[in-house]
Amino acid sequence: MSTSCAEDPDALSTREMIIRGRTGEEPAYPHLVLGRVRSIHDVRGSSSRGAALARLVVRASLEATAGPIRVRFRVPGIDEPITIGDPSYEVGERWALVLHEHRDGTFSSDEPCGGSWQPWREKFRNLIRLSRRV
Repeated sequence: MSTSCAEDPDALSTREMIIRGRTGEEPAYPHLVLGRVRSIHDVRGSSSRGAALARLVVRASLEATAGPIRVRFRVPGIDEPITIGDPSYEVGERWALVLHEHRDGTFSSDEPCGGSWQPWREKFRNLIRLSRRV
């Protein structure tokens, strides 16, 4: 979570989201997905800056989402400042993402001020195990 965001006292932890079966950010961000970044694609196809999609392999979700999903994000240009908390993904990273689905089937994260974060490996495994038990 970005340091510029106000702390939400009613925000649910990822564990609470899994147990309750909801994100607590409905209706704007109703999806919780635990996944790993498989690839990054430039939307324009001509440069490494600007609109991009991260393809994630879904390991667990609140819904029965299966297969890879595409998450929109923006790579800042060379002369643009990098803002702390802006979504940025790299291949191999594990993510717990709270998402909004667009009409074209892509998703946007609630970053920088929401419940999306990068759990370390053992925490990620524990969250997946919990989601399968609930």
